[in-house]
Amino acid sequence: MSKSSENNRAVFNKVQKKLSKLEIKPKQNDIELILDYFNFDLNETIEAFRNLSANEILQDCRQSSTKNKQIHEQRRRTLTLKTSSNLIEPSPSKIDVSCKTK
Repeated sequence: MSKSSENNRAVFNKVQKKLSKLEIKPKQNDIELILDYFNFDLNETIEAFRNLSANEILQDCRQSSTKNKQIHEQRRRTLTLKTSSNLIEPSPSKIDVSCKTK
C-alpha cells in the first residue's frame, strides 16, 4: 500500500471515529466521497457532516453520476447503431454458391 493511501485510510478512520462520537452515522461510501471532495481534509469533512452540507454535496455527486451514466448509455447506443448500419455485405460475385458434391 502506498504512503498516500495509508494516510487516506488513517484520515478516513479518524473521520469515522469523530462522526460516531457526534452520533452521525453516514455510509462508508458517503464518507469517502466527502473526504475526496475536501481533498481528505479531516476538519472540513467533519464540519460538512455536522452542518449537513455533506447532504447537498452527495446529492450533486449522485446527480452528476446519473447524468454521466445516461450520456455513456446514449453514446453506446449511437455507436451500436452506427456500426450496425455500416455492415459490409460481400458482393454477389464473391459468394460461392456452387454445390460441390463428391
